[in-house]
Amino acid sequence: MEKSVVVVCSKSPLKIRAVDVTFQMLGLGAEIISRDTESGVGIQPIGLDAMETGARNRVQNVEQLRQDPADFYIGIECGLVCRNDNWFVSHCVFARREEKESIAFGSFFPIPVWMKTRAIEQKSCLGRVARELAGGGEKDPERYLSQESILREQIISQAVLCALVPLLHCSRFREH
Repeated sequence: MEKSVVVVCSKSPLKIRAVDVTFQMLGLGAEIISRDTESGVGIQPIGLDAMETGARNRVQNVEQLRQDPADFYIGIECGLVCRNDNWFVSHCVFARREEKESIAFGSFFPIPVWMKTRAIEQKSCLGRVARELAGGGEKDPERYLSQESILREQIISQAVLCALVPLLHCSRFREH
């Protein structure tokens, strides 16, 4: 089986693993290339629109460099979402294959207000706050808050899968 070339628009090992695991789950061979790119939405995006913009910008910035012709480009942006005074962390995945695009969001994982406030006051991101609280390791607030029962990598992988399905199974998304 020929491998697809997949550009992950991030150098985050966690995001790269999530994409790799997703392609393995789908039974698709993938050569993963990672590229560091800016989101253009700041260190801690707030709201679905900012997350979508950041994920899309990551892909567009990598595509403009034209150094990696790929079958898939995947931008992932983590952000905070407020709903009825409750705060959540989620992940937006923007995927492009040829001329087709797809956007999906991951689970909304509850975040305590104090943690959101600390990230904003420190002009940092939630992941760095979690790493500091955990005394090292990956930038994974879901892992920290759930005492390792929920991993950010799993949540991102699910969102990547949701973004890929419309690109892989286009005919099922057209009206019959």
